[in-house]
Amino acid sequence: MESFREFSLWVLAFCLVFQLGYGFYLPGSYPHKYGVGDELSVKVNSLTSIDTEMPFSYYSLPFCKPEGGVKDSAENLGELLMGDRIENSPYKFKMYTNESEIFLCQVDKLSDEQFKILTKRIDEMYQVNLILDNLPAIRFTKKDEYFLRWTGYPVGIKIQDVYYLFNHLKFNVLVHKYEEPNVARVMGTGDAAEMIPPVGKEGSDKPGYMVVGFEVIPCSIMHNADSVKNLKMYGKYPSPVKCDPATVGMPIKEGQPVAFTYEVTFEESDIKWPSRWDAYLKMEGAKVHWFSILNSLMVITFLAGIVLVIFLRTVRRDLTRYEELDKEAQAQMNEELSGWKLVVGDVFRAPSNPALLCIMVGDGVQILGMAVVTILFAALGFMSPASRGTLITGMIFFYLILGIAAGYVAVRLWRTIGCGDQKGWASVAFKAACFFPGIAFFILTILNFLLWGSHSTGAIPFSLYVILLLLWFCISVPLSLVGGYFGARAPHLEYPVRTNQIPREIPQQRYPSWLLVLGAGTLPFGTLFIELFFIMSSIWMGRVYYVFGFLFIVLILLVVVCAEVSLVLTYMHLCVEDWKWWWKSFFASGSVAIYIFLYSINYLVFDLKSLSGPVSATLYLGYSLLMVLAIMFTTGTVGFLSSFWFVYYLFSSKTLKRGEEMAGGSFATDSVAKERAQQYKGRVTLYVIITCIVAATGGSLFGYDIGISGGVTSMDDFLQKFFPDVYKQKMHAHENNYCKFNSQALAAFTSSLYIAGLVASLIASPVTRKYGRRMSIICGGMSFLVGSALNAAAANLVMLIIGRIMLGVGIGFGNQAVPLYLSEMAPTHLRGGLNMMFQVATTFGIFTANMVNYGTQNIKPWGWRLSLGLAAVPAILMTGGGICLPDTPNSLVNRGLTEKARKLLEKIRGTDDVDAEFQDMVDASELASSIKHPFRNILEKRYRPELVMAIFMPTFQILTGINSILFYAPVLFQTMGFGRTASLYSSALTGGVLASSTFISIATVDRLGRRPLLISGGIQMITCQVIVAIILGVKFGDNRELSKGFSILVVVVICLFVLAFGWSWGPLGWTVPSEIFPLEIRSAGQSITVSVNLLFTFIIAQAFLSLLCSFKFGIFLFFAAWITIMTLFVSVFLPETKGIPIEEMTFMWRRHWFWKRVLPAAASRPSNRLRSLVAAPFFPKNAGTGTELGGGDATNADPAPSLYVSILRDPFLASLEDLDLARYKARGGRNFLCRSIARPVANGVMVVHRTSLPAAVLVRGEIDVRVRVVRTSWRSNV
Repeated sequence: MESFREFSLWVLAFCLVFQLGYGFYLPGSYPHKYGVGDELSVKVNSLTSIDTEMPFSYYSLPFCKPEGGVKDSAENLGELLMGDRIENSPYKFKMYTNESEIFLCQVDKLSDEQFKILTKRIDEMYQVNLILDNLPAIRFTKKDEYFLRWTGYPVGIKIQDVYYLFNHLKFNVLVHKYEEPNVARVMGTGDAAEMIPPVGKEGSDKPGYMVVGFEVIPCSIMHNADSVKNLKMYGKYPSPVKCDPATVGMPIKEGQPVAFTYEVTFEESDIKWPSRWDAYLKMEGAKVHWFSILNSLMVITFLAGIVLVIFLRTVRRDLTRYEELDKEAQAQMNEELSGWKLVVGDVFRAPSNPALLCIMVGDGVQILGMAVVTILFAALGFMSPASRGTLITGMIFFYLILGIAAGYVAVRLWRTIGCGDQKGWASVAFKAACFFPGIAFFILTILNFLLWGSHSTGAIPFSLYVILLLLWFCISVPLSLVGGYFGARAPHLEYPVRTNQIPREIPQQRYPSWLLVLGAGTLPFGTLFIELFFIMSSIWMGRVYYVFGFLFIVLILLVVVCAEVSLVLTYMHLCVEDWKWWWKSFFASGSVAIYIFLYSINYLVFDLKSLSGPVSATLYLGYSLLMVLAIMFTTGTVGFLSSFWFVYYLFSSKTLKRGEEMAGGSFATDSVAKERAQQYKGRVTLYVIITCIVAATGGSLFGYDIGISGGVTSMDDFLQKFFPDVYKQKMHAHENNYCKFNSQALAAFTSSLYIAGLVASLIASPVTRKYGRRMSIICGGMSFLVGSALNAAAANLVMLIIGRIMLGVGIGFGNQAVPLYLSEMAPTHLRGGLNMMFQVATTFGIFTANMVNYGTQNIKPWGWRLSLGLAAVPAILMTGGGICLPDTPNSLVNRGLTEKARKLLEKIRGTDDVDAEFQDMVDASELASSIKHPFRNILEKRYRPELVMAIFMPTFQILTGINSILFYAPVLFQTMGFGRTASLYSSALTGGVLASSTFISIATVDRLGRRPLLISGGIQMITCQVIVAIILGVKFGDNRELSKGFSILVVVVICLFVLAFGWSWGPLGWTVPSEIFPLEIRSAGQSITVSVNLLFTFIIAQAFLSLLCSFKFGIFLFFAAWITIMTLFVSVFLPETKGIPIEEMTFMWRRHWFWKRVLPAAASRPSNRLRSLVAAPFFPKNAGTGTELGGGDATNADPAPSLYVSILRDPFLASLEDLDLARYKARGGRNFLCRSIARPVANGVMVVHRTSLPAAVLVRGEIDVRVRVVRTSWRSNV
């Protein structure tokens, strides 16, 4: 500790001394004063191309060489690694002296080899890079009234198979007059001025100039070969040379002479020396960088909320409750603890391959430290593109120095895992110093062979290889060993709890853990991908990157997101009793590297289209692989260390450790099931997955229509044919932006479908109940198929509306039947995820429709017919799938086909042991058979909670404003000033975001539950709506257009809104209503849900354009207010439905704090005969499986056997406590368990806590009680 303090004091003293020096701006140089007539020498750098990414020497082409020969400039380590080869050139100027028609040299005849290499370099778009006074030459091109800036100039150009060489250069040098009194201000302070050495021949008494700009215009000019034969270098060309970049005149051929000339002009500029790099370092897309940071902050806020809930509501609550219990109660509680508390004896068990984990974490610390320090120095201005190679040199220097951190962390973690054992620390430290550098060395060696074979200057020279190896083994390795030495001497971190000798068995998980770990990388990638584009463009497109301040912020945000993601996933794994969290926490955040590599491939395919040849692609992929490995080590280390700290804190509670001791070192592992769902047997079969996927295609009908409507209504040909008034209104230049598309006829085209769907959903209810879910799916598909044909062939508006009505009928039937089908086919523990496949299909339909619109918009004049007609594709899929699908077991039981239902249930569950689930279906069917009028019965008070949710969930889902955005996305984006193509592209983007975001919900809904997703999604949507309203209100008016930057921001925020909807209210708005209804009113309840959804969809679709015209930007505040209301509604009135069997939902409402007050009172207390039957052991005379018993007092029965019974009871009896049952006598400590929950106690008393039993059978208001012997176990003496 003392040594650390002493080191800190030295660092502080160094910083203070350095601060007294007052650093000056341009890193690596100072103002250079030239007198009039002083010689200026131009240097050349390597030829570069974004087509091959392989640099070559300037003099590898037949260019003029300087008189004194080619001389290399001194270069640092970074320049050599980057492939820079800076050499002198024949181009020379005289300060402030304009010259023209200067002859350089002539290549008498181009040889065959010279001609081939020139044409090859022209084909590969190589650029010549010139440097004057450390400034690269730039050229400007004009495109659409905008000037584009490029570094360097092309070797030549190819026009109609003819190659032209740029053999004449027109230079323009910008200079600024040197002002002696201003030097101190330029450099920093008066003291700093003394540091500037005098430059120039004339001294300070004569005027001088500084170079502040260097521009070049390349031209191709046909010179007269005979007129330059006797000219020497720098001679005057005999005839005037007119440089016109728009014309070319020097075609090259084999054996043809080529002459090179140039001219130079000087121009005095107002640009001052400190600002001369502004033209190169101009920060483009600053707003996009801020949008990236805003996006990252929103992700961090969301994750931080989850972490806060974990700490404050879950962990703290459990530990506080445990602390408040007395010792005896704690002893009891130890036997029934669940979740993360059960793995207290295994949570710190050593992982597999602990040495490798320690080495990777150590290397990750080294790389992360290097990245933070390097980017920080670059952000402060110490590493600028003006100082070539300093960034790479600085990275290598800091990486070598931080080898001490790698060794220390790796060995310290190794000792912690080994419980203080120091054995093998030197090996761990050495491997940490060699592991990642060895991988990098291997990859670079392979790539270097490719560059050597291509004779590229990007190849690392052998001498530089030797230098790098010496730096590695003479600096990094020894420092790593020193760090390991200190790590071995430091006290190891002791675990807060003991580890059991026998590992605890990990329960079978619902989802493969690797799938969740793999998906976790999407969130860190979301914080990084925008900045990643600029970095990739800088590396591979030759653009200058100098926004290190933004990069530093993004790096910090990435670290925070990685820590939060890994922490949350580690907690989720512990909650399902998976104590193997070590590697999972590393790869949870480290998996972002996979997405970065996939993005790199995407960048190669779509942005580097010109990249040619296998060598270039191999180089790109090799460097990308090296980059993603470094990122994986870094992000994985952040995730692991944060998870390690979290787990250590979590199990450091004194109360938890005391509970561990009282339980004998570990919590009881033989805790019994607490939910009826755990009695359901079976597995997830391929048959279930296939049937759910096929059925879910019905959602694509709804989605395709949502996506196609908005795109078609923005197509000019469609508007001209059916809505000419809207077309004229749209094209009117002075029309109010918000009212361009305001037409009730246009709104009627969109909304007529939903009125038809509303009516059809009510008709579909009896069809679904009497004939099954499958029949409704077939009816919906056929109706949608007819509607798509009518729309594609529409000749007038009437035919168009009739087609829309048929589409609506199809949607009404499909939306009514498909969610029910998915909920009933899915296993209880996966019901949420499989039910969301309906939303996945819906979002996929939206995305497909947007892409169809994007492709058909340019097909004149019938592109809109193709868009509408392609709706037949999802209709055919739904109809064909419905014919092939089986009906659900629930529906078959309800229609009396019990044998067929059981066989199907056994098939979809993959087991013959389906008694519990099948019995629940039969019991529910018996109750459903007594319900003759479900629409009338659903209004009864006992179904009040379900009815409220059936009305409000779909209402709130539509009032988020999502359908309006998706319907009118192209219209909305055109309103905000986007072009027609850009608007359709933007709407396709939102459709893609919506389609992909649903998978987040699928992965989390059965783990986190419905309520957390709905609430967190609501908060994010509120934020996005408010941001859009503010932007449109401040920056967008009635007759103004939104600037490009703010337009992009609006698209980004809308995408974030769609993202939040896609993993919350989008899928859960359908999932929750489809799973809460009991069987007797399920079809009616789903009809109400669909009807309300379509009713409000119609209202919003019909009113949106008018609301947009009236409310303007306030329309988004209108939706934000509704989202606020619905978020509060969910948090107060919706109980959690995760993991509850669909036939057991009735009991959920009885336990809710509000609904238990609304529901009618429970049935009267059962008789003493019933209590004696339940409270005492029961031994039937004809004991055996399946024996039905009724009546009779069982109190005096032989208590020897242990019976496993199930009780059918009233749905308003929440648990056995309602029957005044407190204790159950069990001889010999036997567990009297099956469908009731009991806990054995040492004195032989079994306390009944809770039970989950099937819905009761109500007959004329009385309880029909039956006891069914499921199994008997006999004692040996009986």
